[in-house]
Amino acid sequence: MKIVLLLAAVLPLIANANKQEDAIAVGGVLGMAIEAPWAHDTYKNAVGPGPRLGAFIRFNQVTPRPTFEISPDYLTQSTQKIESKSLIASMLWRLFPDHKLHPVWGFGFGFTALDNFFLSRDKTLAIFRLHAGIDYEIKKNLEIGFHLDHFSVMKNFANEPNMHVLAPSIAAIFYFGASSPEGSVGESTHITKAAPNSAVTDTDGDGVNDNLDKCPNTPKGASVNEQGCAKKQTYTIRLDVKFENNAARIRSAEMPDIQDLANVMKRNPDVKIELQGHTDNIGSKARNTKLSIERAVAVKNILTKRFSISANRIKANGYGPSQPIATNSTEEGRAQNRRVTVVILH
Repeated sequence: MKIVLLLAAVLPLIANANKQEDAIAVGGVLGMAIEAPWAHDTYKNAVGPGPRLGAFIRFNQVTPRPTFEISPDYLTQSTQKIESKSLIASMLWRLFPDHKLHPVWGFGFGFTALDNFFLSRDKTLAIFRLHAGIDYEIKKNLEIGFHLDHFSVMKNFANEPNMHVLAPSIAAIFYFGASSPEGSVGESTHITKAAPNSAVTDTDGDGVNDNLDKCPNTPKGASVNEQGCAKKQTYTIRLDVKFENNAARIRSAEMPDIQDLANVMKRNPDVKIELQGHTDNIGSKARNTKLSIERAVAVKNILTKRFSISANRIKANGYGPSQPIATNSTEEGRAQNRRVTVVILH
């Protein structure tokens, strides 16, 4: 029973969350500034705890690239009344960003205007920052966090002690441009004709709703029939070719399906096609885009080299995770999204 209760408490914290890749965030920080235990005794004996206020703006790169942050910060320590007004540029890394509860760490550098820093008066000095924290997504665009920062200001004169401050704080973070929830790692890829998943949308803009569209992803401007297929299209092409995890190599067991496609093209020599590679949203956007292109090209190479289909009849493009036909929150949905769609171009 204790294990069940523990899982019930922990699972919501590690549940799938929005990765917030390519998103901009703004936030505020409220905390305390206390002297670090390893600071010089002269400094520790002269100061006491005081408030810390801060704000920041972040730009999240695609994982695993860092998040860039610009942060104005104010802190003061009592007794000697040391005040620091700083502007710091930092690089942060968000670990496990697909979990609601995820750690963040990083470092930064900037400048601070110090008032009453022992022998120096109103000096602008370099300030260094080490950052560690844990953020938790409470809703799609909002996170709260517990942060611990270490600020260091190097001495200006030989007889001044360095300033070392620890600042435990709480933060609120609001994101603009949130991404979709991510699923668990792992991929078993299929190539299959795209399946409709909506009764009221028209994804490819051909005038036929997705629930009736037998030919999803029709090229823009193509003349289509009531089933959403190009009017000259009088046949159906379906592929069910599987890939190994995170690879574009086609196994020999999958060749019959590609041969069926080659036979259709041989019987219809005027037909031109586009092979559209797609992935789920596991991994970085850049990697998925590259992987989707590699899979489409792998099918094209088989058609041209083994079955002698002219290369100028085939386009191979990759769309990465940008055109899902099902949710990426479940394995079944991700399996549908890992596909190559055949589009008749004529």
